[in-house]
Amino acid sequence: MAGYPAGRFRGKERHTVTRWRTRRSTRLFAAFSILASVSMLALSAGPFAGQQVGVAEARNMLISTADQDTASRLNPVLVERARQTPDASITVHAYVMEGTDLSAYMPDALQRRWVSPDGLTITTGTVRARNLEKLASVPGVISVDPMTGAYAPASLPQSELQAAPQPNAELRASMTARIQSGERNNTPGGQSSASPNGWYDVLNTHHSAEAWDLGYTGAGVKAMVNDSGVDFTNPDLIGTWAVVEDEASPYFGWPEQFDAFSMFLHARDVLLGEANIASGAGYYADTSAVVSDSNSSYQPLDSASAYDYTLTGTSLSGEYHIGTHPDTSLRPWYFIATGQEPGENGAGERPAILVVDENTAGWYDTVYVDLDFDNDFSDEKAMTKSDPISGADWWGAYNPETGEYDAEPDGYYDISGGLIYWISDGMNSGPGRRLVVGIRRHR
Repeated sequence: MAGYPAGRFRGKERHTVTRWRTRRSTRLFAAFSILASVSMLALSAGPFAGQQVGVAEARNMLISTADQDTASRLNPVLVERARQTPDASITVHAYVMEGTDLSAYMPDALQRRWVSPDGLTITTGTVRARNLEKLASVPGVISVDPMTGAYAPASLPQSELQAAPQPNAELRASMTARIQSGERNNTPGGQSSASPNGWYDVLNTHHSAEAWDLGYTGAGVKAMVNDSGVDFTNPDLIGTWAVVEDEASPYFGWPEQFDAFSMFLHARDVLLGEANIASGAGYYADTSAVVSDSNSSYQPLDSASAYDYTLTGTSLSGEYHIGTHPDTSLRPWYFIATGQEPGENGAGERPAILVVDENTAGWYDTVYVDLDFDNDFSDEKAMTKSDPISGADWWGAYNPETGEYDAEPDGYYDISGGLIYWISDGMNSGPGRRLVVGIRRHR
């Protein structure tokens, strides 16, 4: 996959020279890590055997025990959805004891194979809102939550955008002119060996100070960020992502990262014949479309028309793979970069991405993102396994007192294309699938 084109965009997964071989893969993907193709195992699962259900904690919430009433197992958001739109189909994930069968109310149920030490796993699928309480009443169900993936409620980003400083017409025009001039800095000035300038504990929660008093500093320790939204083009984070160190792994050298939501969507594509990845719903980018220097027309998702792109001229086979960047937060830049005014919905387009075989014909190892929306990949920064981030630096910092931006690039990316953590090679499934997903489908 290129966690954004035949891959994926994100920020934590390990590398190997697992690139696409066009002859072996009918659909190419890329995985990206933003500010985020697996073989699935379809098995039947036995009924819940009546194990004693204990109290567990997941996603910063206390999971209800089995002897509590059914309503307490439902996320309050789902309770409200059931009341307002009882006929709606809702995608949920349920924390359940191993073997719990939810297919009576969730016909497309997919259950994670990996089971925690206390017997818990997760089943994900769609359920009619009016059946949510029935689903929660099935023996073995601990809690049921909405499946929102990496997407926050629509009201939050919009309110934050409205409160943020907005460029006036003159400044907006100068920003557009700067982008369209082609003057930019693709090399970030971030720190690859950042270190803390102080020590801070978190009240009485982490008890970090006690460890420091014993001489522990954390040197050489890897920390996992169990969340979405990490932007590894931040100057303080450049070069800090973990990489796969197992030389026998097909992901050796790639950033070590996993996006459960995109993996779930891909599982539905494989097992249920849906098209979630191709439609841009997750953070895996479908780059199965092929273009060439003589025929470079492509229509990105959310675009009203196709464009003829200027390619990089670096493909050894002459065949490029192209797709759409999965990060919808890049869409507002479309209007600034092109000098257009947003329409009524203001959604905008997402940039296209190009995957290129620059070192061996047929093995795709390099990704470009058209961050300035000029339909030209030749001026973009290359993303590779050894240098997986993308961004563009057009100007300096914004001064809220004067309402102006510094005229010269300052080494800080003004826009981030994210981090790519896997390019599909036509042979291996996406990273993390064997450890985490291995999905079972109830029949």
